[in-house]
Amino acid sequence: MASVPVNDEIRHTAHELIKYSGSIDHRAKLRQIIKGEVKSIGAEWWRKVNDIAIKHQITKIRPMTNPARNPNEHQRRVAEEMLNKLLAKLQTSPPGLEDYDRRQVENAEKSFAAENAKLKGLFDDVLGLRRR
Repeated sequence: MASVPVNDEIRHTAHELIKYSGSIDHRAKLRQIIKGEVKSIGAEWWRKVNDIAIKHQITKIRPMTNPARNPNEHQRRVAEEMLNKLLAKLQTSPPGLEDYDRRQVENAEKSFAAENAKLKGLFDDVLGLRRR
């Protein structure tokens, strides 16, 4: 499991997420992050906690966009904008993981390129195309 150092951005986000986290274990860990008692966290755990909190907010906001439940047009428009922002957040890296995710992609690309070069060399050897 990959570990990510806790920074101010993660601490701030943990403070925001604690009110949306339903799990007692998650809230306890978030409190430790806020207090500075935790120096690093699991990347997948952080991603999961963020997704849970965002989905909780989406569940609360989605009914406000329904004309049958909310006759106020301005409130519906504002709720729709908030909903779109939250849905976009689900598609991006959680705060504090942007660099981690970028490095993961770069490492995967390097590994893929090295594997490709190896396979190309093997095929060239098999086919007798490599000059000796």
